[in-house]
Amino acid sequence: MESQKVLDKKGIETIVLRMAYQAREQFFGFEDLIIIGVQGEGFVLAEMIKAQLDALKSFKSELYLLNLNKHQTRKPLIQFEPKLPNISGKPVLLVDDVLNSGRTLTYCLSPLVEFEIP
Repeated sequence: MESQKVLDKKGIETIVLRMAYQAREQFFGFEDLIIIGVQGEGFVLAEMIKAQLDALKSFKSELYLLNLNKHQTRKPLIQFEPKLPNISGKPVLLVDDVLNSGRTLTYCLSPLVEFEIP
């Protein structure tokens, strides 16, 4: 069976640029943006979105890596690199590569609820 390419490099770049524009529109009026990429491909995608946002000069963005074991059956230990400061009052863009059950997203949101995120 012949394999098919879903997206080429140009297609991926176009989609990432569109995501950056959507983030720019969603967070219009804010000066800062916290971008959190879930380890693995989610972080790679977060880096790409941040690069586009930086090129658009929309606002200052900070990138954090969220480490967790996605395959752990119980609530996994979550760590941020670098350590997450007080992000109250700042919008957050949480980036992961795929959404299946929503379990990973739920785990990722858990440590963020202590902050007052718009």
